[in-house]
Amino acid sequence: TAPPTTAVPSISPQPTSTYPRLKYVGDEWKPKSVFPLSECEGDCDSDHDCKDDLICFERHGTTEPVPGCLGGEDESKGTDYCSRKDAEIVTA
Repeated sequence: TAPPTTAVPSISPQPTSTYPRLKYVGDEWKPKSVFPLSECEGDCDSDHDCKDDLICFERHGTTEPVPGCLGGEDESKGTDYCSRKDAEIVTA
Protein backbone atom coordinates (compact mmCIF):
# COMPACT_ATOMS: atom_id res chain seq x y z
CA THR A 1 0.00 0.00 0.00
CA ALA A 2 1.02 3.56 -0.67
CA PRO A 3 1.82 5.85 2.27
CA PRO A 4 -0.92 8.36 3.23
CA THR A 5 -0.64 11.77 1.63
CA THR A 6 -0.75 14.98 3.59
CA ALA A 7 -2.66 17.92 2.19
CA VAL A 8 -0.59 21.08 1.94
CA PRO A 9 -2.60 24.19 2.90
CA SER A 10 -2.75 26.83 0.21
CA ILE A 11 -1.98 30.44 0.90
CA SER A 12 -4.89 32.63 -0.09
CA PRO A 13 -4.99 36.41 -0.42
CA GLN A 14 -6.73 38.53 2.20
CA PRO A 15 -10.50 37.91 2.02
CA THR A 16 -12.17 40.53 -0.14
CA SER A 17 -14.74 41.11 2.61
CA THR A 18 -12.05 43.00 4.57
CA TYR A 19 -11.73 45.72 1.91
CA PRO A 20 -14.07 48.72 1.85
CA ARG A 21 -16.44 49.23 -1.09
CA LEU A 22 -16.27 52.37 -3.19
CA LYS A 23 -18.71 55.00 -2.02
CA TYR A 24 -19.62 58.27 -3.73
CA VAL A 25 -20.28 60.87 -1.03
CA GLY A 26 -19.83 64.25 -2.71
CA ASP A 27 -17.80 66.46 -5.02
CA GLU A 28 -15.96 69.78 -4.79
CA TRP A 29 -16.44 69.87 -0.98
CA LYS A 30 -20.23 69.58 -1.32
CA PRO A 31 -21.60 68.62 1.11
CA LYS A 32 -18.85 70.16 3.22
CA SER A 33 -19.61 67.83 6.16
CA VAL A 34 -18.21 64.74 4.36
CA PHE A 35 -14.84 66.28 3.45
CA PRO A 36 -12.03 65.42 3.71
CA LEU A 37 -12.91 61.99 2.35
CA SER A 38 -12.08 58.63 3.93
CA GLU A 39 -10.57 55.59 2.21
CA CYS A 40 -12.55 54.46 -0.85
CA GLU A 41 -14.77 57.56 -0.81
CA GLY A 42 -15.16 59.91 -3.75
CA ASP A 43 -15.26 62.13 -5.66
CA CYS A 44 -11.84 63.62 -5.01
CA ASP A 45 -9.96 65.99 -7.28
CA SER A 46 -6.66 66.19 -5.37
CA ASP A 47 -4.91 64.65 -2.35
CA HIS A 48 -6.16 67.65 -0.34
CA ASP A 49 -9.70 66.23 -0.66
CA CYS A 50 -8.63 63.06 1.24
CA LYS A 51 -8.07 62.49 4.97
CA ASP A 52 -4.65 62.15 6.56
CA ASP A 53 -2.11 60.51 4.24
CA LEU A 54 -4.59 59.12 1.71
CA ILE A 55 -4.13 60.04 -1.93
CA CYS A 56 -6.67 60.86 -4.60
CA PHE A 57 -6.52 57.99 -7.08
CA GLU A 58 -7.48 59.51 -10.42
CA ARG A 59 -8.97 56.82 -12.60
CA HIS A 60 -8.31 56.65 -16.33
CA GLY A 61 -11.53 55.24 -17.69
CA THR A 62 -14.79 54.39 -16.04
CA THR A 63 -14.01 50.84 -14.95
CA GLU A 64 -10.40 51.15 -13.71
CA PRO A 65 -10.14 49.48 -10.28
CA VAL A 66 -9.17 51.61 -7.28
CA PRO A 67 -6.33 50.11 -5.20
CA GLY A 68 -7.49 48.75 -1.84
CA CYS A 69 -11.18 49.10 -2.68
CA LEU A 70 -13.97 46.90 -3.99
CA GLY A 71 -16.53 47.90 -6.61
CA GLY A 72 -16.72 50.45 -9.39
CA GLU A 73 -16.60 47.96 -12.25
CA ASP A 74 -20.06 48.94 -13.44
CA GLU A 75 -19.74 52.67 -12.81
CA SER A 76 -20.26 54.93 -15.79
CA LYS A 77 -18.78 58.20 -14.43
CA GLY A 78 -15.17 57.27 -13.69
CA THR A 79 -15.30 58.88 -10.24
CA ASP A 80 -11.94 59.40 -8.49
CA TYR A 81 -11.55 57.95 -4.99
CA CYS A 82 -9.26 58.30 -1.97
CA SER A 83 -6.87 55.39 -1.50
CA ARG A 84 -3.83 54.38 0.54
CA LYS A 85 -0.47 54.98 -1.18
CA ASP A 86 0.60 51.38 -0.59
CA ALA A 87 -2.72 49.74 -1.56
CA GLU A 88 -2.84 47.00 -4.18
CA ILE A 89 -5.54 46.19 -6.71
CA VAL A 90 -8.15 43.92 -5.12
CA THR A 91 -9.28 40.90 -7.12
CA ALA A 92 -12.37 39.03 -6.04
